[in-house]
Amino acid sequence: MRLLTRQEYQNTINDLLGLSVSVIYQMPEENRVDGFDNNAATNLVTGNRLEAFLNQGETLAAQAVQQSWNKLVPCGNQDTACARQFIQNFGKKAYRRPLTTAEVDDYAGLFNQGAFRDNVQASVWRMLTSPNFLYRSELGTQQSNGTYQLDSYEVATALSYLFLGSMPDDQLFQAADQNQLGTDQQRLSQASRLLALPRSRQQIGNFVGQWLLSSNPYSLPDKDSSVYPRFNANVKAAMSQEMIDFFNHVALDSSHSFEELYTANYVMANKTLADFYGLSGPTGSAFQATPVSDGTRTGIMTLGAVLSRYANSNESHPFKRGGFLYKRLLCHDLPPPANMGMVVAPKPDPNATTRERFAFHSNSAASCRSCHQFLDSPGFGFENYDGAGEYRAAENGQTIDPSGTILGMETFKKEESATFSDLPNLSQMVSNSPAAAQCVARQYYRYTTGRREQTEDSCALNNFITTYINNGKNLQSMLLGIVNAPSFTVRRSN
Repeated sequence: MRLLTRQEYQNTINDLLGLSVSVIYQMPEENRVDGFDNNAATNLVTGNRLEAFLNQGETLAAQAVQQSWNKLVPCGNQDTACARQFIQNFGKKAYRRPLTTAEVDDYAGLFNQGAFRDNVQASVWRMLTSPNFLYRSELGTQQSNGTYQLDSYEVATALSYLFLGSMPDDQLFQAADQNQLGTDQQRLSQASRLLALPRSRQQIGNFVGQWLLSSNPYSLPDKDSSVYPRFNANVKAAMSQEMIDFFNHVALDSSHSFEELYTANYVMANKTLADFYGLSGPTGSAFQATPVSDGTRTGIMTLGAVLSRYANSNESHPFKRGGFLYKRLLCHDLPPPANMGMVVAPKPDPNATTRERFAFHSNSAASCRSCHQFLDSPGFGFENYDGAGEYRAAENGQTIDPSGTILGMETFKKEESATFSDLPNLSQMVSNSPAAAQCVARQYYRYTTGRREQTEDSCALNNFITTYINNGKNLQSMLLGIVNAPSFTVRRSN
């Protein structure tokens, strides 16, 4: 049972009730695991969440009855037959499966007295606060080998929330009614249809933001305006949209190749972002592929959203950026430092570069060096970009040195090392890295399943990654291929 995230709840409410409301920030925030907000084990109905669901359900039910009556109630006669028709039709969409006879009878009992309109509103409120609505069922039916096979409605729900972030549409419900989601080809056909819908791009952006930023794609931090006066709300919003549009462009419109994520010689920009980056081309609010001829932007590692996210409010931050590279792009997890908060840094020289100031950690005691030998040098490779993501060739009157050494790119062992000259060179190395190519698929697997992979996932995960690699690291095949991984339709008792 997977609790709807705030975004999924809002999307589902709007599609189900025919509304256009924003309720995300009126709901308790999710517990993130590996940067993702949909972890099934940690997101449960707490007291605060229950209160929010009850309050929102009451408000939304009243709003829907007032604004979307004809969408809710498909019949004109306000009698028992109409009540049962409403319960069956609306209940199927709300629960994402047909209601049982007992459930229909139970809801029909609400209509034995009182005004028909009030009973509809009470039924909607009750359904919106039911576990059958708030949770995505992945219980399945037990098979002879002890596993549990998801039924057609559970598969339809999984497909819809993966690609649309909301309840199944009419075509998915029809496929589930006819039990036409049981084969690889049937699921792939529906997945391809959903991926072709315009709204799927924003849902993919939800994954991309959580993969790269460990947060909502639109939650970039503010900056000290006295240090970065050009970094404003419009620039932040443009950076977030650039990140989403860039991945979608590569995966769906351009080469579909993993390598292009790290070697692109263009950005997706509108005029606001192009001006911030010092580029020409876009003249309005629309985002378009904008060439970058000087090599200052080369894909994911030079995205403004990434660079500003992994920095402080008034300066760049090599350790955060090095950590981003290892954890988000290479799937290497650094252990928490044993001496956190115990090391006193020297008083910084105001005339020193960031590299000179931060090198203290990797040059200090072994307790610091154990982690910082990995983080520091690749983090210094990002130093041509300030804390707001603007390119700079010098700092404090000194030419920036963006060269360095990266340890353990593939093995996460210090014995493996490679040198790079600057961030474009490091980006090129990452584009050729088997660990990085596998990491994006691993992150997508975590996002799709709603949990970190376990030993029992090794076969399904390896098969999924191998298929994606054998398809030339094709990102579109990765996005679609997950629907035929065993973990998409089969569950275990534990």
